[in-house]
Amino acid sequence: GLSELFSRRWRMAFPSIALTGLLVSAAGVAGLFAARVVGAKSFAEIIGAAVAFAVGYVHWWRFGVPISVAAATAGAGITVLALLHTVAPGVFEAHHDAVLLPLGLVVFTLAMRWDASDRERRTRRTDVAFWLHLLASPLIVHPAISLAGIRLDAIGVGEAAFVLALFVVIAFVALVVDRRALLVSALIYLGVSIGVLIDRSGWTPSIGAPLTVGVVGAVILVIAVGWRPLRAAALRLTPAFVRAVVPLPASPQGSRS
Repeated sequence: GLSELFSRRWRMAFPSIALTGLLVSAAGVAGLFAARVVGAKSFAEIIGAAVAFAVGYVHWWRFGVPISVAAATAGAGITVLALLHTVAPGVFEAHHDAVLLPLGLVVFTLAMRWDASDRERRTRRTDVAFWLHLLASPLIVHPAISLAGIRLDAIGVGEAAFVLALFVVIAFVALVVDRRALLVSALIYLGVSIGVLIDRSGWTPSIGAPLTVGVVGAVILVIAVGWRPLRAAALRLTPAFVRAVVPLPASPQGSRS
């Protein structure tokens, strides 16, 4: 009922996002407990996730709130994980990173399909792609770091160098697809890695900590301010078939050419 007012009639962004998150989460919990009540305890997680997926999809169909697609996709992903847990108990717990990374790549591919359908970014499809990229980012970055055997509480110089190299790769992909959201999850590891390298260089903690913050801030500032020329350079290094599906580059006046 609130979505009818805030989302469909008034088109208010923040209330629509909050209501979508609450509705899809509540639907998943309701499905979980309903399954337990009717005696389907073994399939409770699957049913709860499937209900969340269904409600997210229906919410998108009715109200067109972009985050609804990401919420439905998250529900679908959890459904897959619940099915895996039911069919092969213990596999996800033992190999969760190896499972989450392909799932993140699937979400990223889905986000790119939405992006490719609106290369000029003039419709709501680009907002749908934004939320899907935001969902894909942690599903790709965290498992990739973990599969490399890197832990934040025990990171050395070699691991820090690897994380920096991985950040460069992620930044390149983010530039090509024109999505800053992909960098969000990687920034945590970037900060830790820079801190380790500064610490191993002999700086005292009183100087190393603010220096780390300053370096990370400088990196973010350079990427933000120089996004357009950096993206132009990245696109020149990108194959033509990739350039044909990613968002169009912006002109100096701000419009897309």
